[in-house]
Formats: sequence, structure tokens, C-alpha cells
Amino acid sequence: MMDTPHDVFRAPVPFVNREAELAVLNEAWVDGPSGRPTVILIQGPAGAGKTGLVLHWANSMRQHFPDGCLFRDLRGYDVAEAPVRPELVLEEWLLRLGGLSGTELPPDGDGRHLRFSRLVAGRRLLMVLDNATGAEQVRLLIPAGGSAVVVVTSRDALAGLAADGARVITTDFLDQEHAETLLRDLVGDRTDHDPAAAGRLVSYCAGSPLAVRAVAGRLLVEPELSVRGLEAQLADERGRLRQLADPDDPRIDISAVIATSYRALSDGERQVLDVFGILPSEAGLDSYVASVLAGVDPARAAGLLRQLRRRHLVENLLGRYRVHDLVRLYVAAFGRVDRDVAADRLVTAFHGCVNHAFDLMNTGNPMVDAEYLERWRRGDPDGVAAVEAAASPSVWFDLERSNLVAAVRLACEVGRIPKLAARYACSLFYLLELGGHFDEWAEVESLAERALRVHPNRRDEARSLRNRGRLALVRVLDEQESLASDPAAVATGPVSCAEAVTLLERGRDLYHAEFAEYGHPVDRAGYATTLRELADALRIEAGGSPTSAAVAAAVAAYRAAEQVYRELGNDNAVASLELGLGIARSLSGDVVEAERLFRSSLAFAAPIQDGGPPRHSRLMAFSLRRLGDLRRGLGDRTAAIDLYGRGAAVLETWVPHDRVARGRALARQGITMIEHLRSGASTPTAADARAVLEQAVDLLAGHEREVAVAEAWLAEAMTAGSAGPVDESRHQARRADDGAGERRFGDGEVGVDRGPVPPGEVTHP
Repeated sequence: MMDTPHDVFRAPVPFVNREAELAVLNEAWVDGPSGRPTVILIQGPAGAGKTGLVLHWANSMRQHFPDGCLFRDLRGYDVAEAPVRPELVLEEWLLRLGGLSGTELPPDGDGRHLRFSRLVAGRRLLMVLDNATGAEQVRLLIPAGGSAVVVVTSRDALAGLAADGARVITTDFLDQEHAETLLRDLVGDRTDHDPAAAGRLVSYCAGSPLAVRAVAGRLLVEPELSVRGLEAQLADERGRLRQLADPDDPRIDISAVIATSYRALSDGERQVLDVFGILPSEAGLDSYVASVLAGVDPARAAGLLRQLRRRHLVENLLGRYRVHDLVRLYVAAFGRVDRDVAADRLVTAFHGCVNHAFDLMNTGNPMVDAEYLERWRRGDPDGVAAVEAAASPSVWFDLERSNLVAAVRLACEVGRIPKLAARYACSLFYLLELGGHFDEWAEVESLAERALRVHPNRRDEARSLRNRGRLALVRVLDEQESLASDPAAVATGPVSCAEAVTLLERGRDLYHAEFAEYGHPVDRAGYATTLRELADALRIEAGGSPTSAAVAAAVAAYRAAEQVYRELGNDNAVASLELGLGIARSLSGDVVEAERLFRSSLAFAAPIQDGGPPRHSRLMAFSLRRLGDLRRGLGDRTAAIDLYGRGAAVLETWVPHDRVARGRALARQGITMIEHLRSGASTPTAADARAVLEQAVDLLAGHEREVAVAEAWLAEAMTAGSAGPVDESRHQARRADDGAGERRFGDGEVGVDRGPVPPGEVTHP
């Protein structure tokens, strides 16, 4: 006769969330197969609460298992002891349940399994097998028949057990809301005194119930310690893992728990996991970047990443691998990555990737590091494939941006700054500008200056000066380009290009000196580009008072740069230059020449084949936008509406993450529709204007002043259909007043036309 086992399940108290997992457990138990045990596998990362979940459920289900409950920790991840062999577990259970003596035990695992299966046949028994390390460790413990329910927990994805018919439940970490609830349930209303600090404290636990219990324990045993005080102690991530532990209870130590998983890895798995301590976790890594950092073949890196995923140490989100933040802190502290070597590998690879993406988006741009790129493409086909695997080069950059910037930081923090560090840092300018990441751009350029002090190089210094000058220029242009309804609001931002002029002049002179000494075409192209951007800055400085002499200086600089570009045979650069020159011509009142230049830049940028990608998508979008401004200023609103819409469509398809430029184009299209309706036109309708402006508001989210303007225009669109014609004389007077100055930029009041060509937008796409 079998004894009735009643193992004690020490379930965690309090218990929060997990309603979805509990529902699946109940469903699996109720709908289990007849004639054989119901097997449920609960898998998930270390510290996520798998054991707590199953013990909580088991406690609530005892009454449904009158023949007893068994619990066994299989110690699959124990540091001090080896995993428990299944035949030894069967020996324990047979001696305990069957009243056998040692001499009556079958000698082998298969015999013990058969004896145990006969013993429990027909009984309603709950079995919990905790911390299993593999399917083979579990199979012998599952009765061959009967109605037992067997719940297995593991940090690994036990595919073999799933293939045998086990129901699989994946348990992840708590979200922020439920983690905060758990902390409050543990420590009471102390969290209510400073909810912001409590929220940050919980965020440092990264959703781990074990980590939350660790900080709760600290607060409970140290009543003098405030929530804000403990939050301040955990703020420095370098010592965070030490704080997430109870020195008197080894079970509550998140670092020790992660260590047990880490030590179970193969050398190759550790080698790849360690690299996640190098770069920020929010971006994740693809298999190519992981292979670069680990110094292994990309195919091998991909295989090792899949293994780590099966062990729930990394997650795969659309081809990018991420680690839990506490795992990242663990490998950052204890991993064995040579940071100097990793930095050099990463800079070498990323410099090629960035220039490849840059060249794909803007073929022939003189600032592409063409010589390096040619060698890199031949030597690193996996890097080329990694960039081209994304939907577009701009999408690749958007996915990789935080890693690209982090690589610059890493390169300037290690003991041996890579020789390529400054040049790589400077190569990021185009992609950072594209997404409006100006603060990161400024940081990157500052780091490039630091690298240049270690590895001085005149060409790299010239490029650094040019980039910093361009950043100063772009900040002014971006402020002027914003949708400001009140010119005074624009004046709160940068209005002078004096800093840009100074930096660009220094960069121009260094490029000139380098070319004079060595005669390299790269330096000649750099000289022309810096000169062209100096012309942009001079044009803006002239914009406040566009006298013939002031504009002439800018035009002369454009023409000088154009001459060099034509000498070098760089049609791309000439086309981009024509956009800026067209704006300068419009300032001097030469609208016909301005339109010719805009159409010339558009013709170059447009797709070579129908239906194909633009030759230069950004230049195409901005040329359309400028033509829209011009036609709108001339009163040809029908053409302007079409041009703005086409420009927005190009951005949406080919530069999707430049949401601000697209939002501004749509906003201009919307206000022009309203102006057209108020002039007496019947199409497009007010509903069309509303739809366009609603899109603009969504795209400009985060830019509060511009959203306010777009929303004001949207409000006007609500009544535009019923309003009478606009007073054209008022608009003509306003155009005469506003068309004179580039600084007074903005689409002005609702229903107001601007001057011939509103200035602003960055002119070097």
C-alpha cells in the first residue's frame, strides 16, 4: 500500500500578477490527456519567479490531489552540488511511498521507473520537479500512465519535453506596475511617501521578483532607511548587484542566481554572452555585431545566440538579441571581454557599416570615406549583409544608433584609443543629423576631439571642424524650420551662424593645407564641401538683411564650391549644392533662377528607373518641399499642395524615421489647403486638410511648440470649409514684410502666405 505524501510547498507571500500563467495551468490540468500524466513545463529566465508561480498554484490546488503531493528540487543549476540523478530521486520515492527495503529496489533507472509507475497508477498525484536542467533528467520521473499532474520548472527550453507532449508556459519578469505592487505589498505605505523614488527603485530591479524582495528586505530590517535613500544607493549600476542581495539568505541574491546559469554555459556561450556587457542593452545586438565583439565567425555567433536564447539568457526580437538588464550588469562586472580589443574591432566594423549606409543613401557624397569603404566591402561581406538586411539604410541606422554612439564612448574610454576612433566618430554626422539627434551628435563630435588629441591627424581634424561647424549651422536651420506661429518664438533659439562660420573657415583652411601638401582628391572634396556649408552659413547670416552684397558673398562661395565639385566629377555634390544656391537666389528675388535650380536638384535626386528608389531620397524630398514653398509664395497653391505631398511621401517611403521633416511637410501641405479653401477653391476639402494635419500632429509628437502650431491649424481646418475667401491684400502686405528675412521663419498665422521661398531647411541632404 502506498503512503500519501504531503510535501510542504513554501509559496511566496505576497504574490502578484501571473493571472495569465495561472489560467494556463488550470486549463492544462483540466484538459490533460486521459490515460497518461499531464506534464506542464514552466520555463523562463533565472529570477523571474518560476518556482514561486508553481508553488503558489500547487498550494491552491491541494484539495484536487487527494493522493498526495511530491516536490523535488533537481538542483539543475546548483553551484555546490551536481544535478540530482533521476534514478536517485526514484530510489527516494520508492523507499518513501512503497515501503520497500533497499534490497528490494530495482538496480537500474528503467526498473525503478516501471516500479514507480505501477505504484502511482490510478492515483491523483501532483508532482513538482523544480530546476530541471534537461529533458533526460525528467523523463524517468514521469509515470508511464495514470492521472498524475507533473509540473516541471527549468531555465532552459526543454524542447525534448515539449516534443513529448508537455504543455509549455513561459514566465517572464514582472512589468513595472506589478513590480511596484509587489514592493508596496511587502513594505506597506512607505512607498507612498515618495512614489517617484519608489518607481525608480523598482526599475532598478528590472522586473525580477527576487530583486524586489531583496530591496524590500532592506527596507524592512532598516527602518531608518528611506525609499529615496535606498534608491540613491542603487542608482550607480556598477554596485547595483551587490545591493540586490540579502547577506543572511543566499536564496535572495540575484547575482548568485545569475551566476549559477552563467557557470553552466559552455566557453563559447560565455564568450558571446559577455559582449552584452559592452554595449547598452536597449538596442540589442544582431549576430554580426555580436560576432565582431566576440571575435568569432558570424555563423557561429548566430548558433551560440540561439543556444543562449534556449537558456533564456537572451531574447530575440525581430533578429536583434537583448539581455535582461541584471544579466547585462553581471556580465559587465564578471565577463572576460578585453575592452581594448573589443573597441578596436567594433570601430573598425562600424566605420565600414556607417559609410556603407551613408553611401547607399547618398551615393557619391564627398564626405563618405570612399577609400576605406572600398577595402571594407571586399574584406567584410558579413558587415555589408548586416546593413542591407534592414528595410533601408536609415532603418538600419535607427536600429543600431545607440550601439553606434556607445561604440564611440567605448573607444574613448579604453586604455588604447583606436587610431580610427576620431574618423569613425566623424562618420556618424549624416545619420545623426538625419534623425535630428543633435545632442548625441554634439557628444560624438566632442569625443572625436578627445581621440584626435591622442592620434592627431590633420585630415581628421579638418573633418571634425567641418562637422562641428555643420552642427552649429544645422541647429540654426532646424530652429528656423520649425512651425512657429510667432516669430518671437523662433528668436528663443539660435539665430546666428557666427560659430558655424568660424569652425567652417578653420576646417576649410585645414583641408586646403592638406591638399596643398599631398594633392589628395579626398581633401579637395572636403575643402569644397566645407566651403559649400560656409556658403549656407553666409546665406543665413545675410537672411536678416538680404542686401545684394551679403547674398552675393554666399553665392560666390557656392559657385567656388561648385567649380571644385565639377572638377572632381561629383554630380551628387553639385545637385545638393544647387538646393542651397536656389535658396540664395530666392533671397535676392531671382525666383525664376531659384526654380530652375530646385528642379535641377530634383531631377538628379529622382529615381533612375520608374518604381525604383530615388538616387538621393532626402535631396528629392527637400527639393520638392522647396518647390512647394516657391509655388505657394507665388500663389500657385494647387501645385504647392501636390509638391508638399510628394515630398512627404518620399520621406515616408525612403527615410521613414525622419518623422519631423515629414511632419513639417504635411503641416505645410495642410495649411496651404486651408489657404486654398479660403481663397474660394472647392478642392481639396476641409476634411482633406484635417486628415493631413492630424498626421502632422502625430509625427511631430515631442516637439511641443510645433505640435501647438499644427493643432491650431487643425482647429482652423474644422471651420475652413464654411469660411469665405481670404483677404488677399492682407496676405500680400504680410509677404512683403516677411519675405525680406530668413530669421523670421515660420508659416505665420493661419491663412497667411509667406514670402516667395520660406528659408530654413538643411540644404545638404
